[in-house]
Amino acid sequence: MARAKEFEEVVGSIPKNNGDEIRVTALTTKSGEPYIDIRNYYTDDEGEKQPTKKGIRFHAEMTEEVMGLIKGGLDLIDERLAVKSRK
Repeated sequence: MARAKEFEEVVGSIPKNNGDEIRVTALTTKSGEPYIDIRNYYTDDEGEKQPTKKGIRFHAEMTEEVMGLIKGGLDLIDERLAVKSRK
């Protein structure tokens, strides 16, 4: 059986105030398993972006569940802020 081709492709990035960025990457492992990696990157002394240990990698099958939890967190923040602003 042929091995799946490995790949790693940056989906996008979000700049942070300190020059770092949050980068979202789609990738596969040597075994062909698909993953999403969301990680903080910093700029090294040569001006190149380098990954930090701050981040998360999860199997692509979990993406909808992770997105649902993030949405739930945003809804909770909106709810709490709306209640605070009425006081």
